[in-house]
Amino acid sequence: PALTSHDGQVRADHPVIIRAIGQVQSATSLRLMLRDPLAFLWRYALGWQSLVEAEQPLSLDARAYGELVHDLLKRAVDLLEPDPGYGRATQIEIGSALDTAVAAIAIQWPLVRAVPPLLLWRHTLAAARDLALKALTLDEAFQPSTRSWTELAFGREEDDAIATPDLLWPPTAQVTIPGTNVRIRGSIDRLDFNSIRNGVRLSDYKTGAEPPKAGDIVLGRGAELQRVLYALAARQLVPDNPRVIARLVFLGDDLPKSYRLPDVDQAIADIGGHVLAADNLLRRGVALPGPDAREDWNDYRLALPAAPAIYFQLKQAALGRAFGDFSRVWSAR
Repeated sequence: PALTSHDGQVRADHPVIIRAIGQVQSATSLRLMLRDPLAFLWRYALGWQSLVEAEQPLSLDARAYGELVHDLLKRAVDLLEPDPGYGRATQIEIGSALDTAVAAIAIQWPLVRAVPPLLLWRHTLAAARDLALKALTLDEAFQPSTRSWTELAFGREEDDAIATPDLLWPPTAQVTIPGTNVRIRGSIDRLDFNSIRNGVRLSDYKTGAEPPKAGDIVLGRGAELQRVLYALAARQLVPDNPRVIARLVFLGDDLPKSYRLPDVDQAIADIGGHVLAADNLLRRGVALPGPDAREDWNDYRLALPAAPAIYFQLKQAALGRAFGDFSRVWSAR
């Protein structure tokens, strides 16, 4: 029942962990830091990664399908900007841009990744195009002087950045979580910027099923971080303290549904407190399995004991004592 090094107990201030924490973090790495510190250690301190199946699938998994929809969105908006401009484009022009994007992806994706057989691949592309069209026609009218970008990057390394003069900020622009020394990187699904009103609207697209009480989600117990990180990036990188609207957009139903972050400033403060607590936890050497370790989709289940249900039952009390007040992160909405 006691915790040992086999459970993830590490000496305090271990240099490998300190180095991992000091790297530029993403929403994915921060989720592991908050919800499964042991997997964070395995992935970002030791460099362990799960293998990707290369065999031809009959369908794309949820992650790959989401990447497909996001790729369509980026290509379509890039085709529409700056002329005629996504905000001024008609539905016919948006549909035409999506058709061009589909044609390009249909050829390029099979060259670099596993896709379904041809007939199923065409069906997948058609379904993804429908979702992308929903996303791009969700907003019926745009204010004058509004520009849009998709997959707008921040926090990139110099070697990975592609210089484009038309961006709202350079891809290497640095963003730091308030109250911490943790730098973050990411790509904003879509950003609309109104220069006259100095207003920013951020959209985080979700291709999966809408969860219960989606309107109540802020950080989703540490699992839903992108929207808040996007808002933080906009606050720090757009001059003159812009007004920020950050929303989740679920595309899976017949009509897309969007949910705004109710209080952007409070959400940014909350994520700062949570990440600081996770930072302190790892520095103390408490790199233990969190709630995500118990999920069936966890890529690192192979590295856990072979009978995880019995293991977590045996260790439950000791894990609770070790995590202490940090476990409050997993009950925050």
